[in-house]
Amino acid sequence: MQYAPVLGNPATPPAAIEFARDVGFNSVIFTPMIHEGKVIGAIGAAHPGAEPFDDRQVALIKTFADQAVIAIENTRLFNETKEALERQTATAEILKVISSSPADVQPVFDAIANCANRLIGGFSTAVLRVFDDVLHLVAYTSTSGSGDEALKNAFPMAVSSPNVITEAVRTGAPVCVTDTEALPEAASLLRGVARARGFRSMLFTPLLRDGVAIGMISVTRREPGEFGSHKVELLKTFADQAVIAIENVRLFNETREALERQTATAEVLRVIGDSITDTQPVFDIIASARRGSPAPSTGGCSGSTANGFTSPAHSASIRRGWTRPGRRFRCALAGVH
Repeated sequence: MQYAPVLGNPATPPAAIEFARDVGFNSVIFTPMIHEGKVIGAIGAAHPGAEPFDDRQVALIKTFADQAVIAIENTRLFNETKEALERQTATAEILKVISSSPADVQPVFDAIANCANRLIGGFSTAVLRVFDDVLHLVAYTSTSGSGDEALKNAFPMAVSSPNVITEAVRTGAPVCVTDTEALPEAASLLRGVARARGFRSMLFTPLLRDGVAIGMISVTRREPGEFGSHKVELLKTFADQAVIAIENVRLFNETREALERQTATAEVLRVIGDSITDTQPVFDIIASARRGSPAPSTGGCSGSTANGFTSPAHSASIRRGWTRPGRRFRCALAGVH
């Protein structure tokens, strides 16, 4: 589309006439930048004369518009590829930490906090978990001594507390705070932490397991403003990895405890099979197993020196209290009837 001349032409929009007078041109052409059938921008050219742009000039401007579309797409694809590579790298890094810490989730939380902060372009990051309906701080990136203390002093916090910090856990959905200084007076705690740590906006994303929030990740920025949808999705990815780590540790510990119980049972059964006429070795192995288990250490076998105590005084007390002449020995373990 072109207007030649601009001035004195009834077809020229009033805004274009005013602009032409201010800048000093009298002919103008606009060429759309089209990508996949949609207009994504336009290129304009103008000159001071009243004559229109000829066909050669129009074709040249269209070529520039096509080149601009190619440049825009190249930049978009490059950024998407870069972001995807960064996500894959971060995922691989966290999965490596998960595999190297099957019984301890803390290194994973630390890695997630650092990776999320770096990839989302955040100023600081915190990871929190829910225990007995209370939100606990489990990992964070440092800002300053006073800022870190302000963050730690804000927790633990009841999930039922009606504030923006717990909203993501209560609703199970991401929550964005565009400006902590614009929060109501009731949010003085969060505003105080924001001032101490030096941020103005933040994004909360819950850690969801079977639809229930078991924790939360928060990322902050120094400047106020919204977080883009791709940033929200990226933080969700980190939240999913945190849930996987928590589940892996839980399953690992449960499997280890079950294996320990099976091993102890198999050992006792083996001794029983080897000591058909003598119960003493059975009592000894049971007491030994009790000492090695996390269960209450109050086991003992009446009429023998096998018991769950290592103190000689305790052993003597057990023998005096449980030995009965003329009666059949009984194995009595506390808590087992």
